[in-house]
Amino acid sequence: MDAMEEQLNQYKQDAINTATPDQLTLMLYRAALTGVRAFRDTLRDNPSDTLTASQLPRDILVGLAENVNPDHPHSQTMKDLYLFCWRALLESSTSRSPEGLDTVVSILENLIAGLEEYTGRRRVPVATTVSEEPVSINFAG
Repeated sequence: MDAMEEQLNQYKQDAINTATPDQLTLMLYRAALTGVRAFRDTLRDNPSDTLTASQLPRDILVGLAENVNPDHPHSQTMKDLYLFCWRALLESSTSRSPEGLDTVVSILENLIAGLEEYTGRRRVPVATTVSEEPVSINFAG
């Protein structure tokens, strides 16, 4: 590994270690979206390797589903959404068909846009009273 590659890896590690929960969730959403798009290309160009090509986004989505904050008011909805996307990827892998992937891409793009909008507006969490915590749009546990 050359010095430039080591610096890049250190930068990535530092970005992960210093990220807020919202930033980490955005990283996961973006990685899943990149993986789904790459998987869609694989389906088009080399459909014999679909299960491997869909592994990373499937792993991310199941990880998100497993780590939804159960105390969040929309936790079950988000868990169901993550698992819906996971199933769509698995079905596309086994059928070697891109059907359903546009929906997954759209869902991930909307999740990214929503979380970016939320984090862009929110500078400091504001509670309505001293004892109430604001409800985050981040569904991670």
